[in-house]
Amino acid sequence: MPSDRGHRSNWDERQFAWMKKRERFLPRAYQQFGIEVRSAHDALVSGKSDERIWYHLERAHIVSQVSASRHLGIHFVMFFFAIMKCDFKEIIGQIPRMILAVPSSFFGKAPSGNTGRSKMSMFASKPVPRDLEGILK
Repeated sequence: MPSDRGHRSNWDERQFAWMKKRERFLPRAYQQFGIEVRSAHDALVSGKSDERIWYHLERAHIVSQVSASRHLGIHFVMFFFAIMKCDFKEIIGQIPRMILAVPSSFFGKAPSGNTGRSKMSMFASKPVPRDLEGILK
């Protein structure tokens, strides 16, 4: 009986294409991720507004979606920041996001432009900010 081990299904081809595309922009996304996380940290340490901190965390989330580990990590950061601020809605909203972060990134199903906050549906997409657009394409 012939083996079809060398044969790729349509799913394999799509997944392979996604992984190859992701390899092109990972270094730029990782660099921008670091910039945004550092900016959020600096804003926190210097006493900037919560909105400014969330702004940088949201931007870090947008670029983190190409990496399962960074995507999960930014949701943990958002979760702990929500705890610091006693924002119970955000705390509860981050729990399912932490569960779904790894599979959605791994399979390339994370909605583009999603900010990662509980005030936005986990499944909704929105336009990626222009300055981040070039990093993710």
